This record gives sequence, structure tokens and C-alpha cells, in this order.
Amino acid sequence: MSAGIGIEVLLPRHDGWNRRIRAYGNSGWSGTPQASLSLVAGDDLHAAAAGKGFVVATSDNGHAGSVIDPSFAMTPDGGVNTVGWKDFSERSLHEVAQKTKALTKLYYGRPHEFAYWDGFSTGGRQGLKITQAFPDDFDGVLVGAPAINWNRYHTAGLYAQIAMKQDLGALIASEKLTAANKAVIKACGGAELGFLIDPLSCRYDATQDAAILCKEPASGGAQACLTKAEAAVINKIWYGQTLDGSAPAPAVDNGATSFSRTRSGPGSAGCATPT
Repeated sequence: MSAGIGIEVLLPRHDGWNRRIRAYGNSGWSGTPQASLSLVAGDDLHAAAAGKGFVVATSDNGHAGSVIDPSFAMTPDGGVNTVGWKDFSERSLHEVAQKTKALTKLYYGRPHEFAYWDGFSTGGRQGLKITQAFPDDFDGVLVGAPAINWNRYHTAGLYAQIAMKQDLGALIASEKLTAANKAVIKACGGAELGFLIDPLSCRYDATQDAAILCKEPASGGAQACLTKAEAAVINKIWYGQTLDGSAPAPAVDNGATSFSRTRSGPGSAGCATPT
């Protein structure tokens, strides 16, 4: 199931073309409106590159929607949309290269000299896929912060809620998470700025901070304090998911160095509020 692959190509004037193609990658789940006839050159970055003489190409990667909406990957009956998934993951990348080169030659009456891929995040993942699956499509590939290793990357994004549900049976109240976030920032030298300059050096342990822990026998309730169990879960979330669901004390391992044998996904050393 696919509506086709939307591709937008921006063509500079004949006397301004630098003989180069610059294809840009996407963010999130793509789905931006390259197939729209009413919204053209809607991205300032792409328009600026065309203004510098590049033929600029982008794609919706086979579906129209939001960069935060992955629903295209499923069929209405709950199955996997294998055609849409294939378009998104790799086929659209090759189509962008081939169709852009053909259109460029037709429009200018001569072929390009160089073709480049420029991608960050999802675009970085796309750049790596291009080098693996279609190594002859581009002369150069610029990759930034590639969103790869999805079986761990996306499960890591869900880990906070999973850890809370498994260990506590419920989510930690947002005011408690905010209090924990303020406490770690204060403890690790970021109080004046409101954020940490060096989160990887922070070894804050929520289970050992008397100022943030609820006074026994109170359970915490609506107070912005943490029970010992809640503090332990926050430590887990900050460390990151592991194969067995455990996490070491931050003083021993705050997740900033090499992965341990049980480590299964990216973590951060007490530098952000789990949501």
C-alpha cells in the first residue's frame, strides 16, 4: 500500500547552476509535503541552497503526514505496510537520485558533474543506507547524528514509561519528575544556567538525596518528593535500558563510559527529565 513517492526538485536558472545536485534527507518519520502542488520550496534551507546554484532534491519518502506520525507503517487491519515501509526505508532514496539526475539533464541539456547527499538524524540514517544499498548514487554523502539501531533506539524512547509501569505500576507524577530534574541540575553545577554543561561527569543519585526523598512514613502523594522506589526508577531511566532491567549506582557507573554487558540502549547521566 503506497500513494507513491513525492519528490520536489528545485532548479536554479540555467546561468546560475553550479553543475551540482544536493539532495537533502529528512527528519523523524518524514511525510513532509513534497507531493503538494500548492506548497513549493517551503524549507528555507533548501531554498537557500538552490539560491547558491545547487539543484536541490527532497522527498516525502512515500507518504504524506507528520514527522512524528509513524502510522503509515501499519495497515488498517494492524499488519505491517511492507510497501510503505520499503519506500520509507530505502526505495525513495534511490528514486530521488535517479529521478533528479534525469530531470536535471533534461532541464539543462547536460548532466551534472557531482551529486551529494546531505542528511541529519533520519537524514543521517538515510545517508548510511545509501552508501550500503546504492553506493553509486552520490559522489559524496554528509551524515550527521544518524538515527540508527532502531530496535534499541525506539525502545529506549519508551523505556521511561516501561520502567515506571514495571517497577511502580503507575507513572511518576510530573511535578515529581520536575523536582528530580531540578535536583540533579543543582547537584551537578547547573543551577544558575538551568541545565548541565557536562552531564557525562554527573554522578547524582536520587536514592541518596535526602532533600528530594519523602519523609517516612509519607508515601509522597501529591508532594513533589520521591519515594525510594520512585528515586530508584529515575536512576534507571537516567542510566538507560538494560537487558535485565537493572542499573548500577551512579557512583559506580553513570552510563558515561563504555557500555556494560547488560547495557542495551543509550542512556544519559541524569541530564534530562524522564517524560
